[in-house]
Amino acid sequence: MNRMTSLFLAGWHNAGEVPSGCIRIEQADWVRPLRGDWMIQLEEAVLRIPTSVELVAHGLGCILVAAWASHSQNAQRVTAVTLWEPDDTERDDRRRLLKSWSPIPMQRLPFPSTVRSSPHNPYCTVERAQCLAHSWGSVFHGD
Repeated sequence: MNRMTSLFLAGWHNAGEVPSGCIRIEQADWVRPLRGDWMIQLEEAVLRIPTSVELVAHGLGCILVAAWASHSQNAQRVTAVTLWEPDDTERDDRRRLLKSWSPIPMQRLPFPSTVRSSPHNPYCTVERAQCLAHSWGSVFHGD
């Protein structure tokens, strides 16, 4: 039987509730996040898991998944991804605060993915989330 382990990637300031059954990936600095540091934590977490991996990400964690997938040699270990309320780190107000998170990687993700967004997300419009989903090859659900 092929088991799967679900990893949760929180957003900036450790935002987002861990879904049931997911393991939260801890980051060294939730306040001043550096994209490279977060990518290393994700890479190490994926390598520690002996089963296939599902990623569930929130906010900045969504951008982390895209950045990691564009560099990792281990992306084939991921079988599914759900990206909740992505953070648009290319917006002027976000770019100043999250300097290492621009540009957002816009290539197709190497695994099946879904982007979920709503008009209540203050950090990314539904239209921008839909654009990200299209670039990443993700199924889009606007709530």
